[in-house]
Amino acid sequence: MALALGGCVSEFAADTTAGFLADAAPSARAYFDYQSAGQAAANGILQLEGLHRVSPGNEILTLTLAQAYIAYAFGWVMDEQEEATLVMDYERADRAQQRAFLMYTRAQRLMFSLLRERDENIEKKLYGDPDALLTYLRQEFDDAEDDIEIVFWTAVAWGSAITNAPSVDALVDFSAVKMFARHAMELDEKYENAGALALLGGLEASYPEQLGGDWKKGRAYFERAIELSDRRNHLHHINFARTYAVNVQDKQLFLTLVNEVIEAGDQGDPVRLSNKVARRRAERYLVHLGEWFPE
Repeated sequence: MALALGGCVSEFAADTTAGFLADAAPSARAYFDYQSAGQAAANGILQLEGLHRVSPGNEILTLTLAQAYIAYAFGWVMDEQEEATLVMDYERADRAQQRAFLMYTRAQRLMFSLLRERDENIEKKLYGDPDALLTYLRQEFDDAEDDIEIVFWTAVAWGSAITNAPSVDALVDFSAVKMFARHAMELDEKYENAGALALLGGLEASYPEQLGGDWKKGRAYFERAIELSDRRNHLHHINFARTYAVNVQDKQLFLTLVNEVIEAGDQGDPVRLSNKVARRRAERYLVHLGEWFPE
């Protein structure tokens, strides 16, 4: 009885702490200092992993842990990878990209575990016909309020893992990720500052047509995301510039987007920290403009 009670108390404590952490998330988004936020994010992942080990069935905790991996990998690990690449420190860049891939893969597996909680046979649908997958998502994940988080964050985690995978073989799942992103857009196109639209924009604009991309669609998705977010989420600008503008070699669009990020003032609590990430990259892009637009 004592052992059983101790286990229940530990799980209760983990569940309670997870609720507190989820409630505190908006304060992290509003934080102003990039460096200390990164240190806190790394420490937070370790804490969340410990809590998840105690209470693996807690959906809020699993989702929060997946989000933490995604945020840290994109905001800090990929920042290091990009910086190292631009100064031609390829060994450091490769290490950073491998770290990001492992983090995104962990986030993907966490999201898949949540999907399996809803349907233990979902694996067959994930790796089957993409059109059938979209039909399935529309039927089984049709509640915008209850389902948007799991659909959207699965798309982000899976898409990020594919983009940073060491082999192009991972692109075999590209269409399935787009189905998750597309359905998230259908559920609520304004969720996470039009995040599904921006994700679709990045997926389409990052790859040529022969690898499943569509640059024209990518531009339309990005423009819609920027419009719906009232131009406040500057990560949309950065990703639009770095993918579409570079691939089509539209230097003027690239400069317009990057300079808007640099010249804009504070856009408020929900996007303060993410805009710090965007501004770091915008400043770096101007310094290394010749990497993408050689004279």
